[in-house]
Amino acid sequence: RVRLPDGREWVFRFVKVACNVAHPADAASARGKNALPTLLRDWFGPDAGLPGTNFEVEFTDRDGQWLATPTSLREENGASHHFHAEPNHSDHGEENGGWHPFPAPLTDSPPPAARYTTHVPVYDLTAAAGFWGPESVPEEIGWTEVPGVSLKPGMFVARVTGTSMEPLIPDGSWCLFRPCPAGSREGRIVLVQLGTDGAGENGGRFTVKKYHSELSTDLAVTAEGWRHDRIQLLPVNPAFEAIEIEAEAAGDVVIVGEFAVLIPQS
Repeated sequence: RVRLPDGREWVFRFVKVACNVAHPADAASARGKNALPTLLRDWFGPDAGLPGTNFEVEFTDRDGQWLATPTSLREENGASHHFHAEPNHSDHGEENGGWHPFPAPLTDSPPPAARYTTHVPVYDLTAAAGFWGPESVPEEIGWTEVPGVSLKPGMFVARVTGTSMEPLIPDGSWCLFRPCPAGSREGRIVLVQLGTDGAGENGGRFTVKKYHSELSTDLAVTAEGWRHDRIQLLPVNPAFEAIEIEAEAAGDVVIVGEFAVLIPQS
């Protein structure tokens, strides 16, 4: 049983060295679902728990009563993060991660012969170039003609906001993406989806980065010493930081596509 700063009493359940379940101490809550993610987001904001973030909660034993207090973080350079989930150079793009209409005419249903030969679908998907974009469930809004490009099934257009991929991808660019074969992602510029509880099977939060992974043996994760991917999502702009995805979070990440070309603005 742990008392929170606002006086509420919660039960924190620890497995070995980590707490992965917590809920209010009343009997009804004890039978309900895990409320730890909600509590952490209340303390640290909507980005709490996402790959690339790091927060601390201090547990103190005061006369037999455990207290839990969210703390600020002190970076190596002395910068303090007070309940703020973004890396030093935050970049969510436009206010509220706003989605803007496609700047060219769209066709609701092009002829079958035009699909993936002259036209590709456009999605109301806004991917952040700096951190993870806003939670969304992308939907097709129409098809657009893409001249001068050899098109293939699976290609699509989505928007990228933020400056961490400049000068390759300017802020606000509409981009053509193609399917990215598994096993050949190293060094590619990819659109990455992070599955989140509130967005359902097809939704989540999205970012565009350069993909890098490393294989490592981590006996602390599995007694068998299995090999795990440690993924880094790297910016092009050196003013921004990489998003680190540890092995245990890699299963929540999906490579949606590879950046192909910028769509010219009309």
